[in-house]
Amino acid sequence: MIINRLNKACESSDPIELGKAAHHLKGASLNLGLNEISAICLKLENSSKNLSKDEIKSFIQDLSNKLEVFNQWAKTAF
Repeated sequence: MIINRLNKACESSDPIELGKAAHHLKGASLNLGLNEISAICLKLENSSKNLSKDEIKSFIQDLSNKLEVFNQWAKTAF
């Protein structure tokens, strides 16, 4: 899952991989109209080199929570 990829990039202090993973999720979320998720991804993508690990972890947790809400909605909607 993409959250695992983001967490691994954070733990290994790899801003390039973090940016790539955020970019990937941003594109997918934009295709689905998930604007809040894409906005967080954009922040991660553009600021991955300047954020602390704690800030990155906070963004990832927020993404994880929002994706869980979407997953629950998708299970009931379809």
